[in-house]
Amino acid sequence: MPQRLLVFLALVSLSVTASSRETWSRTEVIEWYTRFGANKPKFGYCGSDTTYHYFISRPIDSFVSPWIARSELVVADERPRLATGRRMHYYFVDPEKDFQKIAGSETTE
Repeated sequence: MPQRLLVFLALVSLSVTASSRETWSRTEVIEWYTRFGANKPKFGYCGSDTTYHYFISRPIDSFVSPWIARSELVVADERPRLATGRRMHYYFVDPEKDFQKIAGSETTE
């Protein structure tokens, strides 16, 4: 039981620390994502502009919205950055597989 509590507290602290940042490096996102082990959160692609690629994830109770510079990452299925609305992301990606689009994860409006 104490082990589960420690794991839970560690995940919460990762989430709180991560949610307060915006600009991340590609490597930082991959390291953050990998720390979740078997319980990795879904990681959505929110579009791109001339400077950044935007993503969103909700590992526990709060959202994490990392921005990665376009110079660090190529997104194969690139789309315009989403405006505020009902859709939060276009599709899910896997940061451990070079941010590849996950088949069948496309969202509709």
